[in-house]
Amino acid sequence: MRRPTPNPPSPGTATLTRYFWPGRDHVSSATYPGGSYQAEGSLGKVLTAQVAGSHPLYQCQINNDRFTSVSANCEGRTFLGVIGYAYDGPPAAAHLLLYRCITSNGVDHFDSPDPNCEGQNSEGTQGYLLL
Repeated sequence: MRRPTPNPPSPGTATLTRYFWPGRDHVSSATYPGGSYQAEGSLGKVLTAQVAGSHPLYQCQINNDRFTSVSANCEGRTFLGVIGYAYDGPPAAAHLLLYRCITSNGVDHFDSPDPNCEGQNSEGTQGYLLL
């Protein structure tokens, strides 16, 4: 008699929140980033472990600007850690596509579900998050 193959455990999720330090920076994080950051709202949910069809989202920094990147070397900037994991393509569950944006003055990177980057400039996509 064959034993049934157990299903792999479902990955955990964490809410990715966008925070704002007035006059200084936006940052997306699954944990409170400290300092004078104030929560602006949820961007969706990242996976807490990598699964097939997902990739890491890295938190990076240049000067006072923390930003999200899909590049392990933080695009040549300072690596701060792994935020979580995003899907490479649309998952079966409810989802959104996350965009990385930069302010028109080129000083502050931020993440947004808006493909128009809330009137600022798009720097591309970061992957799919769960709702």
